[in-house]
Amino acid sequence: MKKGKLWILSLLSFAVVIGGCGLSNTDTKQEDKEMAEDTQEVEEDKQEAEEDKQEAAEDKQDAAEEAQDIEAGEIDAQNDYPREIASDEIASYTQWIQDRENYGFVLSEYSRPEDVDLNQVLYTGAGLESRGLTEQETAQYLEITGQDEIYTDCAVLSTSQINDYLERKMDISIDDLTQEFGWVYLNDTDVWATEHGDTNYVQYQCVGGIQKDEDTYVLDMEPVDFEENGYYKASQLTLEKEDNDYNIVSNIYK
Repeated sequence: MKKGKLWILSLLSFAVVIGGCGLSNTDTKQEDKEMAEDTQEVEEDKQEAEEDKQEAAEDKQDAAEEAQDIEAGEIDAQNDYPREIASDEIASYTQWIQDRENYGFVLSEYSRPEDVDLNQVLYTGAGLESRGLTEQETAQYLEITGQDEIYTDCAVLSTSQINDYLERKMDISIDDLTQEFGWVYLNDTDVWATEHGDTNYVQYQCVGGIQKDEDTYVLDMEPVDFEENGYYKASQLTLEKEDNDYNIVSNIYK
């Protein structure tokens, strides 16, 4: 009877050992599986980091290429000059030069503003508001000129009027002029006066030209009916854009 009990206990012990060994193998497989998954996740994270790094490098290269393209575009824009002015611009400059405050600037030759002939520019008043002489000014005018009377129409402009006009058109003042201004100066009232019974107005037209840079224009000007007009000359008028108008730089006869 004791032998039977011992045999049964041996069998039970063996079963327990066998069962224990089986549980240990299952746990090991699970751990191996989890370790493999962790390793795979680490590899995936590493690959994703490499892809992010590569994408960042590509973005940087794209930005550098875009900057180069922008710089090249700016250079190309700068190299658009000189250019020939278009037909609508020619018409616009014709309209501009035929204005009474502008036409006089093509009636003399000068390579800088100071050398302009103001007598030609202001011959008909250049659109400035003129007045007649007062009685006191008339007496002073006749004394200076030695005349007995005033024979024709007389235009009167103040020094401030003339300086404002010259500043606006050429960035100079009357004191900067190198050519003699033939109007009579009346110091008591700080005005300039002249007599004339005719006009020097002539219609000029723009027939072409170039834009040298962003603000500078060289325009080909000639009188309307040029072939019939031997006194007035064709010229190249140089302007610089300023706000909504132009500064007049030079006028060179052809």
